[in-house]
Amino acid sequence: MLAWCLLSGGWAQAQKGEPLSKPYAILVYADWCYNCKQIIPRLDPLIPKYADRIEFERFDMTNDERKVHSRQRAQDLGVGPIYFANKGTGVLLLINRQREKVGELRSTSSDEQMVAALDALAAGKPVPAAVPDTAP
Repeated sequence: MLAWCLLSGGWAQAQKGEPLSKPYAILVYADWCYNCKQIIPRLDPLIPKYADRIEFERFDMTNDERKVHSRQRAQDLGVGPIYFANKGTGVLLLINRQREKVGELRSTSSDEQMVAALDALAAGKPVPAAVPDTAP
């Protein structure tokens, strides 16, 4: 599994009003999260394809210490309101360069939906709505 980390120093660009150098795909994760364990193996192969155009990050909600760290990173990035509005784990938040949430992906999103959403995010285009799969 590829490490989820800040790949190119985008935190330093989080000054007020200044666009981010790249959009972000932020996985809200916890060690105990079943959906996280389902989505990570599907996202890991996509990271190298998009790493030059999208920053991949993880907000870890496993315990209080990690939550505090993730909350601080969200505020440093300028996406604190998005962090606080999110109520679950196992979701990949799609954040544009203006620090706006433009979509999300879940373990129920199809592989095609994931690619379409990441393609759009990387290109700065509207992210298509991800409709959960209905297949069992």
